[in-house]
Amino acid sequence: MLRSRGFSLIELLVTLMVAGILMAMAVPSFQSLMDRQQIKVTRQSLVDALVEARSLAISGMVSATLKPVNSNNSGDWSNGWELTVEGSTNDANTAATKTVRRYIPKASRLSVTEANSTADEIKFDYMGVVTGGSATELLVCPDPPVGGVDGKMVEIKKSGQIVLRDLSGNESC
Repeated sequence: MLRSRGFSLIELLVTLMVAGILMAMAVPSFQSLMDRQQIKVTRQSLVDALVEARSLAISGMVSATLKPVNSNNSGDWSNGWELTVEGSTNDANTAATKTVRRYIPKASRLSVTEANSTADEIKFDYMGVVTGGSATELLVCPDPPVGGVDGKMVEIKKSGQIVLRDLSGNESC
């Protein structure tokens, strides 16, 4: 009597086909998970920059500004943002601007845009209040839009308060 050891070629091919079908079903779901995570990370990075700008303005009694990096389009923050402080730093008591930090989003499939204004910067004065203009809303969204992946909004009120909201339903990027 012959005893076979191992798997037959047909058994191996069937197993590989089933594994391939399961992988094909899992990849789109994994991609949307990655997109949602990148949106969260980018929004948190933006919030961190805003909090740092406001904090520097208050603690250093200076003006702190957050503005888009290399933006060809007014209101487009997708290439990142930089934090600068402005204060008197020399004997002549003239204002000097210093770049404190640059934030460059790691995800390339995202857009960060202003929803309700075209201000090129968000500036905090020494009291932590946003100077010039009104409240600003920044949207962090997938680009191109992906089904099942909602954007996030960061609202910076005139008082300097930062409000976070998820976009869903009829709200869109």
